[in-house]
Amino acid sequence: MADKQSRKIAIVGGSGSVGSPTVKALLSHGIHTITAISRSESTATFPSSVIVKRGSYNDEEFLTKALKG
Repeated sequence: MADKQSRKIAIVGGSGSVGSPTVKALLSHGIHTITAISRSESTATFPSSVIVKRGSYNDEEFLTKALKG
């Protein structure tokens, strides 16, 4: 069996119908660093272990920084 590796994972739409269960599943492994990229105006909440970056999806600089971690 392969060893589990920790990964940095960015999720856009992490509070949506697909993103929310995806975030939960990734967190259940307990080894990944999860970043949720969310719109500035969003009121979505995430577990405390999720890093949340809020900004405009039209802002290339914001997205570049958020994805670089």
